[in-house]
Amino acid sequence: MVAPRQKTETLKKHLTNEEKEIRLKQEEILGELPKDKIRPPTWLSKRGKKIFKEIVNELEPIQILANLDVHNLSVLSDTFDKFIEATIALNTSPLTVLETNKNGSTREVPSPYIRIQTRYSDLIKKHAVEFGLTPASRQRLIEINTELKSDDEKEFAEEFGDI
Repeated sequence: MVAPRQKTETLKKHLTNEEKEIRLKQEEILGELPKDKIRPPTWLSKRGKKIFKEIVNELEPIQILANLDVHNLSVLSDTFDKFIEATIALNTSPLTVLETNKNGSTREVPSPYIRIQTRYSDLIKKHAVEFGLTPASRQRLIEINTELKSDDEKEFAEEFGDI
């Protein structure tokens, strides 16, 4: 997995003035991506739409969402919805079921809802990282988007580089 791109102002690597200018222009372009159509799609269930809106509201302060994120966020919301559905089904049915094989013998096996729940859980984890919904991914977003140096440290770094 590729490390997320750091903001130019927090980058520790020495850049030429030309490289800095290019990076700052790229960051400006990313900041100008349209954010006016961040709404849940019609195909999401009622619960999926509610989850979508909750995530958008929680991510509002850090302003990382753009219209381009609607599809991935929709998949995440739908996955959460399906996980909840599998969990409800699992809570209302036994943890094991009887399975009959080809020769007619039966045996007790784990409920298929457990496997479904686990698969959706894995998908949630994968998508949640992209939106900073886990503590570790949130910390990376903070480190990328926050200037942690004091003015003295900035001046020293500008004068002597990253020694």
